[in-house]
Amino acid sequence: GLARTPLPGVVVANPPGAPLAHIGGFHDVALTINPNYTTTEKTFSGKIDHDFGAVRLTSITGYSDLDPKVIYDLDISPANSQIVNIDNFNRMFTQEVQLKSPVESKLQWIVGAFYMDVEAGFEPQRVLLSGGATIQDIRSKIDTSSLAGFAQGSYEIFTDTRLTAGVRYTRDRREVAGTTAINGVVNPAATVSGRATTWKKATFRVALDHQFTDDFMAYASVN
Repeated sequence: GLARTPLPGVVVANPPGAPLAHIGGFHDVALTINPNYTTTEKTFSGKIDHDFGAVRLTSITGYSDLDPKVIYDLDISPANSQIVNIDNFNRMFTQEVQLKSPVESKLQWIVGAFYMDVEAGFEPQRVLLSGGATIQDIRSKIDTSSLAGFAQGSYEIFTDTRLTAGVRYTRDRREVAGTTAINGVVNPAATVSGRATTWKKATFRVALDHQFTDDFMAYASVN
């Protein structure tokens, strides 16, 4: 019953008139502050295509910078015991390069590479306890990178029948770091630094398809 609307027939710990009793209508809540959420976002994307004749080149670039900020009353009461102020960041960069066969080539092929780098975390996530007498700051950063190379070819082995084969190799890496501080004093037991994991995997695809009519095509594939 702490400053929340009691349902009819419910016995609450704080009756009307108590310091933290609920006031207002059924749909009202009593908070120390008004919650607020703002987001600043910057994005960029670009694509370049060029036909050299014997080969076609495509470059695709992307970048985004997202900065959400939120403040809210965690205890959901006028007690001013827990206020949370979160300052997030999320930055991502991607780049892909493709080399492709000419459009008229009987063998349609593509080779390329893809790279992604993402940084995200809190700077910080701050919790004000007991009206600000105790301040807990959580700072964290997660770095994620991905690098992949790929190739695929498709050849018409019979009239309207194509055989396609492709392979991709991906290497992902994620590193985590973070600290927790109380009133400016970092807690060593709640500190993570340079903890990283790497994943590597090769994948493939083989497919056979046949174009029976302009509107009907059937295929079988193994991945």
